[in-house]
Amino acid sequence: MIALRQRDVVSLTYDPYKSSGTRSAVVIDGMKTPNHPNVGRIYSVVTITKDQNNQYDQHDWTVELPKEKTETDQPPLKHDSVITPWGTFNIQSNDIASQHTRLNDSGMKRIFLAFQRMILDDVDTN
Repeated sequence: MIALRQRDVVSLTYDPYKSSGTRSAVVIDGMKTPNHPNVGRIYSVVTITKDQNNQYDQHDWTVELPKEKTETDQPPLKHDSVITPWGTFNIQSNDIASQHTRLNDSGMKRIFLAFQRMILDDVDTN
């Protein structure tokens, strides 16, 4: 069983959108969700995706996540990415293929900005 912490970047064993084989996500709950009596630990994650051809940059809610926004003792992300705040899921440890790296404060603030843009859609958050 993998024990994850807030900021961990993970590879899921599946793609929730069914558009590719797998997808990366960032743990956002910090292991503070309670153990569910039927399934055990549930993690809340937000998906990130590669920024190929800027195809995701056009949406008002997406926020770029440069690959170097990781903690100093951790490897960078594999690619520059974008945060997709509408892609928030609750997963179990068996949904996680591996843990890649951990985001730094700046990376987590970019996730916050993506959620801020989504929740306060009618407010200028730039």
